[in-house]
Order: sequence, then structure tokens, then C-alpha cells
Amino acid sequence: MMKRIFPVVFLVALLLAWASAFHACQEDDQDAADIAVALADDLTDSLEFDDSTMKKAPPPEEHDGEPAYPQITGSELPETLVADEDFTIRLSSDFSNAEQVIGAVVWVEGAEYYYEVYATLSDPGYPSPYDPAARQRFAVGNLIPGNQLMEIVGRLKEEPSIAGESFVVKIGMLRDDGQVGNYIDWDLTIPEDTDGDNTGDGDGIGDGDVDWNSWAYSCTTAEFDCGENEFIDDIQPAYVSLNACLQNCPQNPETQEEIDEYTRCYSCCVEDFKVGVTERRFVECYGCLHYQANPYDDSEDVTIDEARTEYQDEWDGLEETASGCVR
Repeated sequence: MMKRIFPVVFLVALLLAWASAFHACQEDDQDAADIAVALADDLTDSLEFDDSTMKKAPPPEEHDGEPAYPQITGSELPETLVADEDFTIRLSSDFSNAEQVIGAVVWVEGAEYYYEVYATLSDPGYPSPYDPAARQRFAVGNLIPGNQLMEIVGRLKEEPSIAGESFVVKIGMLRDDGQVGNYIDWDLTIPEDTDGDNTGDGDGIGDGDVDWNSWAYSCTTAEFDCGENEFIDDIQPAYVSLNACLQNCPQNPETQEEIDEYTRCYSCCVEDFKVGVTERRFVECYGCLHYQANPYDDSEDVTIDEARTEYQDEWDGLEETASGCVR
């Protein structure tokens, strides 16, 4: 009789041991998940955004690639956050109904809460002289009309529990009906020591949190022939007029006839822009700004001659584009 009981007892003991181990693994997995959620919530609590609301709910469903919803086409995202210092997130979109956009959703992946941050999507007036992608589009005669900008300002409060942790933060533009377009990922690691810099990263809206306009007001040096306030008083209004002119060109041309008309219209808009700016203002003022920005950009060491030459080349590209104007 004992010979028959032993295998049964052994099998029961084995099943109990397996069940206990499985339960322990489940508990470990659950503990890890709980910790991840807690850390994501801690980061959410540590973040603050101007004009925002925190909501306890899953974030809105993504509508990636659907033109009826605002799609983020470019971004500038801080690589490092410094405790109690402002940071800026810049997003661009070519969404045609900018008046429907009321801000952005910011969600730390895994958190039980997300932010609705209220901000406008609007025409920046002129492409940033520190956006290499924008400069290249302009130089080759392919400036995209309707490319608009949103800026979100926030800050990080000190929170020891998240130091050294890595997170994925989802960001999407928010429509007035509570829907979003695509989400982009902001890969963020909180440094052990939060006294780092706040240089930017992304798809090319600008270079870090530098106030370019403040420099534009004072870009008068011995090396460049750019008068006081000349950038603000002359170049910025010319860009505003250029963008307004481009809105009258065929939008989203598809047929060859529409493409030809857009090319002609674009060329004439650039020709009018050149009249208001002049070669000296463009080369000297942009060259001055670019040279002054150099200390904030570790990727290159720009000399005065290189800064001036870069914008001389771009001016030559504008002249070539304008030559296609037929009125």
C-alpha cells in the first residue's frame, strides 16, 4: 500500500511546489509592474506645465497618420532636465485647421495620470535661423507653407525616487474635441545630479532653450554690418509677408498644372521677400545671429567667415528661386 501512496504524495508535493514558485513569479512580476507605475506616477507628479490640467485616466487614443487629426511633424525635446528650472518643448505640425488645436497631451508611459497642456498652434512668422532643416528648405526653394509651431513650458520638481530612472514620455497634439493625432516618444533619463544642462534634441525646431529674439534686438558687432533692431524691424515682417503670400499659392498641388502654378507663385513670393530684406540685411544679420549662437552648439565651431558664407549661399539660392517668377 505504501508503494502506491508515495508517488501520489510526491506528485502532490511537486505540484504544490510548482504552484508556489509560479505564484512567487507572479508576485515578482506584479511587484515590478507596481514599481514601474509608481515611478511613472512620481515623475508625473514632479512635472509641472504652464496652463495645464492633470487627469486620472488613460490618455486619448492615437490617430497616427490621419489628416483629420493634428500630426506632429517635428520636435525639439530637452535631453536633460534641471530641477526647478524651466524647460521648453517645441512641436511643429502642418495641420490645416490650427484653430482646432488647443494644446497637447503629455503622458509618462505607464502612469495612471496624464497632462493636458493648453497652448496654441500658430505660424511662428518666419523660420528659425537656427533650424538647419528650415534653412535648407528655404535655400533650395522648398519652404513648406503652413508649418506651424507650438511651445510648451514646464519644469521638474526635485524627487529622489526618480533619480537615475529612465522613462518614455508620450506627447501628442490635442484637438478641441479631446482627440489627438500621433504620439511622439520623449526618451527621458532623470540624472542622479539634476544640475545638468538643458540642451535640446529632436527633429529640428531650434537648438536648445536660447532666447533668439533677445539676440536679434542686439545683433550689432564690429564683425557684422547689421544695424540695431534691423532683424526685428525688417527681416521678421518680411517673413510674415512671405508666409502670407505663400498661403495664396495652390496648397498641396497634385497635377502638373498645379505644381507649375505653385512654383511660379512661390518664386514671386520669394522675389517680393528679397525686395523687403536685401542681400546685406539677410547675410549680415543672419550671419551675426548664427555666429553668436555658436557657443550654445557643441556640434560645430563656426568662424565669422563661415557664418557669413553660409547665409551668402542661402541668399544665392533665394535669387535662383526668385528668377522663376513670371507675373
